[in-house]
Amino acid sequence: MGTDIHGFVEFRNKEKNEKEWHSFSYDELFLRRDYVMFYILARVRSHAPHSFKPKGKIPVDEISACVKEARMFYIEDDIRYSSLRSCTLEDALEYKKKYGCRIYKRDKKPYLVDDPDYHTDSWLSFSEYEQALKYYTDYTKKKPFVDYVAVYEIMKVYENENYETRFVYFFDN
Repeated sequence: MGTDIHGFVEFRNKEKNEKEWHSFSYDELFLRRDYVMFYILARVRSHAPHSFKPKGKIPVDEISACVKEARMFYIEDDIRYSSLRSCTLEDALEYKKKYGCRIYKRDKKPYLVDDPDYHTDSWLSFSEYEQALKYYTDYTKKKPFVDYVAVYEIMKVYENENYETRFVYFFDN
């Protein structure tokens, strides 16, 4: 069994002083398994001389709806008629007890729980991600997979149009 990365490029407009983050895509970016890159991004599964310490989960009210949708389950009373990304309150309480998952409330009622299969949440700013690609090239003496370069290029396009960007990611086993 291997580890996979689940990544999202998020952005917000600097000129409008936006507080809300938006996702570049409606679903996660499918990035190839590269354990050296995983280690550089969040110290997962390999080794390299330079890496970024994982920053942890971004507060739920500070992530884009797409990241929230991918990272969490909705807590439903009856999941027979719910979306695929839902669970019962009993399941959510078990995830909290067994895996330390956070349960989020809205109007004092539990409505979201962390997906227990995901771990090592983090994010990098544009300049940090640029540095991660340099770390990779310096260490491996080769270019990163095109998938990871594409993430950089997406971020660069938004940055050039006066948006703040970040690469948000987490892993599964």
